Amino acid sequence: MQQLLILAEASEPQNYRLQPVDPATAMQEVLDYMAPVAEQQAVELRLLVDADAHEWLADQGPGVAPEHLARIFERFWRSKERREDGAGLGLSICHEIATPHGWTLVAQRGAAGLEITARMRPPSGP
Repeated sequence: MQQLLILAEASEPQNYRLQPVDPATAMQEVLDYMAPVAEQQAVELRLLVDADAHEWLADQGPGVAPEHLARIFERFWRSKERREDGAGLGLSICHEIATPHGWTLVAQRGAAGLEITARMRPPSGP
């Protein structure tokens, strides 16, 4: 239920007041929020930040089949292998938040697991 509320809020542009954000701080907040879920699933979360980077994120999980990559940002979509986990909203929420900020999310198979690249606009000068 909470994910539906977050998705509804993230989908409405009038709910945003765009301002510069420190990606490292935002990602740390996400890690802190997800820590209990990760611990429950015996998943280790780590944050490595390159101050000059404008894209990031990879996991070491089982990955996503190539034929499913085009659908992973769709609301409520889950592969047959993941029907019992979650509501299929996590990555669609990420997409809804990224879009008004001018970020582009791209999913691909990584060396191990899923790799999502968030291409961010470089910060504009004063």
